[in-house]
Amino acid sequence: MTTELFIRGPVYVPVSVSVGIETRSDRSIAEIRDAVKAALLAFLSPIGRADVAETAARTASSSARPITVPPFAHSGSGWPLGYAVRNLELDTYAGRVEGVAVINGLVLTGADGVAVDRIELTGLELPQLVGISVIVGDPLPVAATATVQPLAVPLAPEECLP
Repeated sequence: MTTELFIRGPVYVPVSVSVGIETRSDRSIAEIRDAVKAALLAFLSPIGRADVAETAARTASSSARPITVPPFAHSGSGWPLGYAVRNLELDTYAGRVEGVAVINGLVLTGADGVAVDRIELTGLELPQLVGISVIVGDPLPVAATATVQPLAVPLAPEECLP
C-alpha cells in the first residue's frame, strides 16, 4: 500500500487599504499613524503574528507610555481560510487603536483597484496587503497608497528528491 501526498500553498489575494483618521491630542500623530499601520498589518497577516502589532507600536512610540493595540480573534493562528476581508471590520479594528479619536473613512480595494465593501476569500485564498496608507483627514485614493514589502513565506519544492 502506498500513499501519495500533494501539498499546495495558499493563493494570495492582493488587498490595499487607505485609512483617514482623527487623533487625540495626548499623542503624537506619527506614533498613532504607525500604530494603526502596524495593527492593520498584523490583523491582515496570513500567518499568526500576535506580537507584531504590539511590538511595532512600542518601537514606533518614543514616549514613556507605548500605544496599545487591541487583540483580535485570529492573532495567534493567522488569517482564517474562507474568511472575507471586510471594510467595516478593518474600520472597527483601526478605530480601537489607542489615540485614534475617529475613523474618517476606510477604502478597501482588491487587485483591480476598485473600492469594495468586502473581498471574498475561498479555498486556500489568503489576503496579501500590498498597499497601506494612514493619514490624518480623509483617506487617500488607493492609487496613491504606499506599497508594503511582501512577507516571505517558504514554499515546498515542485518535486521531492528521492
